[in-house]
Amino acid sequence: MRKSLITLVLICASFLSYAQIDLKTFLGAGYGQENKIGFRGMSIHAEEQFNFSTHLNGIVGLNYFSSNNVPKWGMAENQGVYYRQFIAEVKAQYFSGQEQGKGFLAGIGLALRSGSTYHFESGDYKNGSYSNLQYSKEKIVGNGIVLGLGYGFKISESLIGKIEFSDYSMAQLNELYQLSVKVGF
Repeated sequence: MRKSLITLVLICASFLSYAQIDLKTFLGAGYGQENKIGFRGMSIHAEEQFNFSTHLNGIVGLNYFSSNNVPKWGMAENQGVYYRQFIAEVKAQYFSGQEQGKGFLAGIGLALRSGSTYHFESGDYKNGSYSNLQYSKEKIVGNGIVLGLGYGFKISESLIGKIEFSDYSMAQLNELYQLSVKVGF
């Protein structure tokens, strides 16, 4: 974990030292699903975009994902469950458009996450319902890569929008898929 954090800081410092002065802050919201248990919920995004050229940007971002629901479970199994995590990410993003931040986009980067989950583990299944429910609490810590695809578009003279699908492939525990809408100002 320590080596990953040092690597992330060095990559951020590298982006900052080579980036042009042109910065754009993005805020957004999304919907996601984690892959191991099946939690689904909302996410909040904050990113700082460093424009290297018309087609290439560097991004440093934070992402918070929260859920209290696993759709495949009934009310008894969902009682009191939660999944919460923060993700810090550094990525490079390529835009296909003729203007900066517009057109189809593809991105790749590194991500670190931290959080916790409390979820249904097992129980005695009889006559279509569970009894003697067992729950598990886990810490979520890991690192991995983030891949993204989407589309950037102009909202107004000073605002840019992005619709982005991201796959956070983590080395420990699971993957997280998110679809988000972000506005840059």
